[in-house]
Amino acid sequence: MADTDFREKMRFSESSGDPTKLTILEDGRKMFGAYQFSEPRLKDYREDTGEDFTEDDFLSDMSLQDKVMDWHERDVIDYAMDRGLDQYIGKDIAGVPVDMPAMIAMAHIGGRKGMREFIQSNGKSDASDQFKTRISDYGKKFSGVDPYSLTPMRPQARPQGLLDMSPRPKMRPQPQPQGLLNVMPPVQRMPPRNGGSLI
Repeated sequence: MADTDFREKMRFSESSGDPTKLTILEDGRKMFGAYQFSEPRLKDYREDTGEDFTEDDFLSDMSLQDKVMDWHERDVIDYAMDRGLDQYIGKDIAGVPVDMPAMIAMAHIGGRKGMREFIQSNGKSDASDQFKTRISDYGKKFSGVDPYSLTPMRPQARPQGLLDMSPRPKMRPQPQPQGLLNVMPPVQRMPPRNGGSLI
């Protein structure tokens, strides 16, 4: 899948975009890569797809990380749809405008079950991770972020603006082609009628 605004923001939020990042939490759990997937989530991917790779393989392969993110997003969407959570789309729950990007983000930080419990409890179940980030924080942060495409970068304006105001070099006068001067015969004055004056 092509890159999206959602993924770009998720990578920056989780790892500042570093695919080699390995985080070891106080309880010994590990988080891997640009999206900071947990060991249990990577195990879910391996079991569902039959693929196998080491921790080093994963950290050194951004395309593999994006592939796991493909699967992760589809899995969360399927989970939400199978449990009827799409009925909450468009509602505001504890300050979270619920949409699919918000659901994926909340599941990313709190697990699918944590996301479902937050929604179905009307925000009363709002767990936080070791860094004190709550499920609702990610819901608010990612709600409305495009999960399907990447917004193009705007062109950078020139320091003086978009128009080039620098002085233009003076143009040299073009030499006049030979033979164009004095090619017309002089105009002959007609004598005045009836001897009248020209004035």
